[in-house]
Amino acid sequence: RQGRHAPGGSVAMPPWSCDDIVTCDNFEYMETSTFATTGGLVWPAARRLVEYFEAVADDIGLSRPGVQIAELGAGTGWLSVALAKNLPNAERIVATEMRAGGALRWLRRNVRANERAGHGESLRRLTTEECDWSTYLGGEPTRSMYGDDDDSPSPATTSTTSPRVETETETTEKTYETDDDVESASTLDSTAWDFVVGSDLVYDDAGVAMLPRVFRRLLDNAANARAASAGRSERSRPTAYYAHTKYRYELRDMDFFAEMSRCGLVMTEVREPNVPTPPPSPEPLSQLFPEKRIAVFRVERREDVDEEDAA
Repeated sequence: RQGRHAPGGSVAMPPWSCDDIVTCDNFEYMETSTFATTGGLVWPAARRLVEYFEAVADDIGLSRPGVQIAELGAGTGWLSVALAKNLPNAERIVATEMRAGGALRWLRRNVRANERAGHGESLRRLTTEECDWSTYLGGEPTRSMYGDDDDSPSPATTSTTSPRVETETETTEKTYETDDDVESASTLDSTAWDFVVGSDLVYDDAGVAMLPRVFRRLLDNAANARAASAGRSERSRPTAYYAHTKYRYELRDMDFFAEMSRCGLVMTEVREPNVPTPPPSPEPLSQLFPEKRIAVFRVERREDVDEEDAA
């Protein structure tokens, strides 16, 4: 990792620190989560998105003071922890997950493990929040079918600030292994998010249908919250960045991209400065085994793109 350059290229910035981020092991995952989710690993798309962010943080405004970031489908929380560790000027980073199957419990366990590992100071800007895409969009709560759901009443999305642990004593061990935090009202719809981020979140038809609508709702509400906040009136519009492994499920990719467009979202593949343009994508269904590659997309509302083009 060579670090990055400040705007103008005059001052070299230190490389981001990610190697010491803790991810709980498979045994802990099996103890915590029984739903057949994909959240047990740090997938390459998350690392690719961080690689991109490190290179362009200053250019896209990610490193500016007061930035607010929401992550969808955070899984282990690795991406949100990486952002919290390396964006000291950020005001707030929220990692979200569904409660079903212990996914939210698993996310919080990983965040707390990083607090125990000595990252507590940088993680003070990081919180966790429940976001079940189904209930967020007005549907029924997601059920794991393993009988491990938390049946206690809770709103569709709720939030918590991770407890701050000062010492690594035996008395604090239970704090990292339970999901009994005091919940507070969701902040997803009331926050003027600068960025919404995610990586490889489409694995089934439900994801194809719901993720575009979740992106759209968050960007709409962030824009509305921004319009009502004088302190953010001159900032750039809320933007999403999504890292997606292409050709893993080719038919599902086609449906997902079409659904994003139907929701009024424009996806633009982006890359670091001076990085060669990847070869053109093959025609749909023209190859039996097309080569997979991770693409980073900037996701914007179509009306925002049209307004910018007209300016």
